Amino acid sequence: YRKTGYYDGVQILRMPTGSTLLAAGDAPFAPFSVSRSKNFVDYSLQAQYFFTDNLQAYVSFATGSKGFGFQRAPTSGIPGNPTFFQDPYFRPEYSETFEAGVKWSLGYAGHLNVAFFRTHLKDFQTSYRLPSTVVVVRNDQIRSQGVELSADYEIFNGFRASLTATYADVEKTVPVAGSIPSLILSPKWSGMGQLSYARDISDDVGLSADLSFEFRSRQYLNDSTAAALTSDPGRTRTDFRLAFEHHPSNVEVALIMQNVFNVHSISYSYASPLGGAIVADEMPRTTGARPGL
Repeated sequence: YRKTGYYDGVQILRMPTGSTLLAAGDAPFAPFSVSRSKNFVDYSLQAQYFFTDNLQAYVSFATGSKGFGFQRAPTSGIPGNPTFFQDPYFRPEYSETFEAGVKWSLGYAGHLNVAFFRTHLKDFQTSYRLPSTVVVVRNDQIRSQGVELSADYEIFNGFRASLTATYADVEKTVPVAGSIPSLILSPKWSGMGQLSYARDISDDVGLSADLSFEFRSRQYLNDSTAAALTSDPGRTRTDFRLAFEHHPSNVEVALIMQNVFNVHSISYSYASPLGGAIVADEMPRTTGARPGL
């Protein structure tokens, strides 16, 4: 894995040794180039045992890596984050993941899967979004562990219920001053569920209805504790769809309502160069009709 970059004094400005602030008269670096290379070897191991044709248990271990890189260091401040970079190089990232679980197939009726996981990230490339680019501000040490559940079951003919849910406890094993203890956009609880029903109401016309929800608990929006907006409290969003299909022509007309209860939530946020934060809000309640073939 090899990368080469070229940088000039406009992109990277020299600072006094040990300083994190740019002062008047600080001279830019002379134009320079950097080149580094590294070899990566990743592997995975897995074992499984079948109790029956429909029930199995498994364990697995896998490693992963992500290449290093160079970036055009910003020459304007990032609120609550390192203001300037003297070295455009950031280190490669490594991961080790252990997982153990059980899978139970119920045939056409459904399935039930449960998995426990634990992941260590060494030198995780923590990034920060600017209005015009994304920069890697640090290499962090991360531990994530939890459980995942996936279930699907036909309660009676034509009516099914499904649920996927994840509990993930994410933390920085090496605390960083001025930084959140976890990762951004990493809620402890998240998942989605669905109730669906389908039947023919005549020889030529079929009806289908779906009620789905997607949920997550509180999540951080910014890595810095000094950011204008640090977290979102979480939410549950509900969508609904009712459709009629004419079988001979394969024509379907569906009534769709997204975000039924008009839940307000912030999807992501990053610091504005003018102060405050730039955010993306959850889509408001939206109702419409959709014809299809």
